[in-house]
Amino acid sequence: MSLFEDKELVIFDLDGTLVKTQFLHEKAYSLAKDWIWQQNSKNSDKDLLYKMKCRFYLDLLTSSELELNLPVYNLYQLLKSTNKKLALATSTLEVNAYAIIEKLGLDFDLVLTGDQFKNNNKPAPDMFLKACEHFKIGIYNTIVIEDSENGFMAAKAANISYIDANNLECQNLL
Repeated sequence: MSLFEDKELVIFDLDGTLVKTQFLHEKAYSLAKDWIWQQNSKNSDKDLLYKMKCRFYLDLLTSSELELNLPVYNLYQLLKSTNKKLALATSTLEVNAYAIIEKLGLDFDLVLTGDQFKNNNKPAPDMFLKACEHFKIGIYNTIVIEDSENGFMAAKAANISYIDANNLECQNLL
């Protein structure tokens, strides 16, 4: 765990990093498109599609078995037993984030969601900087675990070290 020795704050992303949810997002969009088609809606409004996708996605989150990214989850478990602060910084909606957190029994010292950062979500660095500010921990004593280009860009913009959760090196940290 030497990579984390001098880190006081570890910030995790959720979708794709701790939990593999891409399939559920795709399924929710498909269900939303089907629902709109079944309503014989001539309205191809993107807002309606997104609203219905969100509704179906939350239903899927609560009714489906969620697939953990086990190496990252194991790292989370290991870090929980330390005195490091653990934060979640996710672009997902608060209701979805908490559905996952509750379902998996995750416990973070701070949870930041996309709802809180509507105008300055990733790739803006604001989420990560807010976590540092909240704990009064400097950026050099912080590390981010991310899986997306927007997350990497946000960490870089904040000048915070990050680990690519998709990287094989991350998979072998333990």
